[in-house]
Amino acid sequence: MDIAKPSLDIIASQSAIIFPGIKARIYIPKKYNTTITRLLDSPGKFILAYPKEDEENTAYSTASLVCIEDFNLQSSGVWELIIKAYERIHLLAHVNPMDLPLTTQDYQIINYVDEEFILQEEEIEIKKALQVKIKKNFPKMPHELYSELMENFSISKFLHYLCFSSPKSKDAKIELLQYNSLYELYQKLIDGFMK
Repeated sequence: MDIAKPSLDIIASQSAIIFPGIKARIYIPKKYNTTITRLLDSPGKFILAYPKEDEENTAYSTASLVCIEDFNLQSSGVWELIIKAYERIHLLAHVNPMDLPLTTQDYQIINYVDEEFILQEEEIEIKKALQVKIKKNFPKMPHELYSELMENFSISKFLHYLCFSSPKSKDAKIELLQYNSLYELYQKLIDGFMK
């Protein structure tokens, strides 16, 4: 017998694509006041959907399952949320980001088939290379952002950095989020990074 999945709120945002294990700051308009207030009285998990750039009434079927870690309601009514991504989600039904409120049980969690594939020595080398690249490419990166990236360094954080700093289109970045193999994603991104 299948266990019923919890119904989750969907919040659409033009934020950067967020990989599992990553913390990010996003800004949510006040039209989501009721949803966010309810989430703050619960464990705070919701589906972060990514609207398509050329079709405001359509979201990508790939989304992120995230949890609110901190929040600030600004004087303008906009919510500043610190969220952490836990899983990748495949939405099984069409989502119109303009609909409010929006909840669904019609989703699947996308798991990587190979979470642990890299040796600790390789990870240390990648971390060193990443430090050099960041200082070269982003000399004015705020210290707290740099510290957050380097603290508890993981391949997930590294891949998120590569996708975030890439000039690729949103379509291409969503495609990267859909990979089943973390190793294949790593191979696709590492070649350009190590040059």
